[in-house]
Parts: sequence; structure tokens; C-alpha cells
Amino acid sequence: MIQDAVNNFNNNNFDEAEKVALKILEENSSSNEAVDVLAAIFLKVGKLNFLGHPQPKHLPIIRQIAVMLEDLKTYEHAIICYSKALELDPNDSIAYNNLGLIYEEIENVEKSISCYLKSISIKNNYPADYNLGVLYRKLNDLANSEKYLEKAIALQPLNQYACYALGMTYLKGRNFKKGYPYFLERPIIGKEKLQNIWTGEKHPDKTLLVFCEYGFGDAIMFSRYFSLLKNYFKNIKVCARQALIPLFEKNFPDIEFVPTIINVEYDYSTFLMDLPYRLKLDFDNIPFNEGYLKPDVEKAEKYKKEYFNTDLKKVGIFYVGGELEKRNAKYRAVELKKLEKLFDLKNCKFYSFQVEDIFNELDNFPQIVNLGKTFNDFSDTLAAMKNLDLMITIDSVPVHLAGAIGLKTLLMLPKYSEWRWFSDTSSTPWYNSVEIIKQEKACDWEDVVEKIYNKIKE
Repeated sequence: MIQDAVNNFNNNNFDEAEKVALKILEENSSSNEAVDVLAAIFLKVGKLNFLGHPQPKHLPIIRQIAVMLEDLKTYEHAIICYSKALELDPNDSIAYNNLGLIYEEIENVEKSISCYLKSISIKNNYPADYNLGVLYRKLNDLANSEKYLEKAIALQPLNQYACYALGMTYLKGRNFKKGYPYFLERPIIGKEKLQNIWTGEKHPDKTLLVFCEYGFGDAIMFSRYFSLLKNYFKNIKVCARQALIPLFEKNFPDIEFVPTIINVEYDYSTFLMDLPYRLKLDFDNIPFNEGYLKPDVEKAEKYKKEYFNTDLKKVGIFYVGGELEKRNAKYRAVELKKLEKLFDLKNCKFYSFQVEDIFNELDNFPQIVNLGKTFNDFSDTLAAMKNLDLMITIDSVPVHLAGAIGLKTLLMLPKYSEWRWFSDTSSTPWYNSVEIIKQEKACDWEDVVEKIYNKIKE
């Protein structure tokens, strides 16, 4: 029967395809294929006949279609379906929570908050408390963020994500003491594989293994703590991704770097981002904020001869971060054409540090030197960066590399920034050389570019 629905759809007999798919779902509510057909019809013609007069028996079908459309990021259609579901069941707390997520995604913050609160008023539930707590942190309303994340933890005390989220809320408010114990609970793939977790004591005859658990930027940012570990252990081993190892080996020659923990011998272990807590160094005592990495001199000289033989101001740019599929990743990407005004500055030469030109934008700007294609690992990136006068970047790896060598840097920070940049300020205790230029309106980079333009021009 499903083939009949598909054939009718392919032949543009949408009304008949809808009837057949509905009949299938009324007999077998778990038919994903029938849900696919109905969602496809909705997307194709912008309507489903039965949504005009939904009946109680249609409720589970409407919910399934809504979830499908939400997954496809066709939010307008998903909103219609959830609204119809709520007409049939005004006490559907899950529908209100899902609507909250959609409105948050499309930047309708007021409606998002309203939906989460409505979900909670119907029934105390972890998803709405958690989502509302995370949203309030984005909005810098840390008191309400704490309130709802604490409620989420009360509902699910063992949930790592809620603890992690509450930890980030405290840390964003610079509350190191309250934040880090929660932050330690963050979910990490393979977390259970590390044995004998270090809690900060000195073991002068033992070996410590440090595991770099998250992205490249995190590893570079927190590598500042590596050299301090020699006061606690005889030997230090660090498990890092291969692209980082040449850079780290050059800068920390007395530490052993490995790409995997398999068959690595050690006495104690810790996760990289736990180091501030284990070393008892809070945000008023961040070490080496003037810089802590050095580029390969020979590589830097080679880049200078090949690419930087100019008297113009040398400006690096990085505008699209990785992992764009992640929640909130859209805040870490700027279309290159939105930076176009900068390229008219006559006293500047611009260099792209994008390893991947994800949206094929560089072809439209031949005046920009594409250095990213020359990078094999981060030691190459740092060597090229050493020749710059200024780095302009979104919140991604280059801000940490540039800050780690003390390079003047303008950080294009989104309105909804993560905890490590704390609250609204133009400076950061992590890097003396980094100046923050923060959005006034989410996803609108015009004001940021204008401020950068004026700074360079002056």
C-alpha cells in the first residue's frame, strides 16, 4: 500500500497520496514511510487536507509529521503541525517544548521562553527546564539560567548534560568555585577509559596522562597549563589529535605527545580542561596571558619570503568555524562578502587562514591570499601567523593561536557567546593581545565589521 502512496505522489496526485498514507497510519501508526509521504506532500504543496479539520485520531500522526519537519529544519511547517496538535491536546508539554526549540532557532526569543514556560506549567519536565536554562545563559540572564538548570538537575540528578550546563552558567559569571565541580561532570566520549583520575596532589615520582577531550581550539587554549604540571609529576604524557602534535612537540619538548591512549602507561590521568581546577588557578590567576607558544622559526621565515614580501599591513582573516551541524554553530560563521568593506582598505593585504573554503567564497575575492591551502598542521598555521600585523577571526582556533603568540587580534564575537568569554567586555583575561568586538544583534555582523573597519582605518 505504501507504494500506492508513493506512486500517487510521484504522479502529482497529492490528495490521493494523502488519503492512502493516512489509511496506512491509522492501521499502523509506526509506518515511517507513510509519515515521509505526508511530510513530502506538505513541503511540496504547502498543505495537508486533513490539517484543515484534524480529528483526535490524527493527533499521533500530526506529532510524527511535526518531528519529521523539525528534523528537516522546515520550521514554518513544523510550527503549523505543532499548533494543530495543541488544538487537539492543549496540555501537550512536549509540543510546547519543541516549539520553544524552534522559536529559539529562528531567533524569536520571546516566543521561545513563552513556550518553555507553558510546557513547565503543564508538567514539570526536564527538557523544558534544561532548554530554558540554556537559553537564559545565552541571554546573559545567569540568575534565571541557574534557577531552571537546578530544577532540571532535581528532576534528573544523574544527567551529565544538566550538570555541564549549570557549570557553564556559573563559569560564564566567573564563579570558578561553584562552576568547576559541575563542569567536571561534562559528557566526554570514552570518559570511562581513563583510569585513576588525578585530583591535584603532587606525585614527584609518577607519570600523568592528560587527555585533550574536545576541539583544537580548546587544546591550544588550555595547553598553557602543560608546563606547570612539571611541579606535580616526574613525567607528563598528553594525548592530542595528530594535527596538534608537531606544534606541541616544538613548544613543550619535555612532554611526550601521543595520538591515542591505547597501550600508553601512566599512573594518574586527567582531562585537559580540568587542569585549571586541579591546579587551583581561577580566572584571576590565568597563566601566560601574554603568550605561551612559539612558531617554528624556519617555517615562519619561509612563509615570509613566499607570501609576506610587502610593506602593506598584513591582516589575516578566518570567518567560518568547523562542525556547522552543531547547535549554535551558526553563530560562528560569517559570509566572506559581509567582510567585503574591509578589503577596500588600501593600506592592507589580506590573507585567508581557512583550511577549507566551505562555501567556495574565496574565488570571488582574488585579492585575498589563500594561505589555508598550504597548511598541513597547526605548526604551519602558527608559522604563517607570525608574519601578520593583525588577525581578524571568529570564535575558533585562530583566536587561540594568535593569542598564544601575543599577536594583535580582533575577535568577532557573536551576541550569544560561550562561557569562556564571560560577560560583555572588550578584553579577555585569557589573552592580552585579543580585543573583543561583540555583536549587538544576533547573526548581524554589520556593526562588527564597521567597528573593525574604523579601527584599521584609524
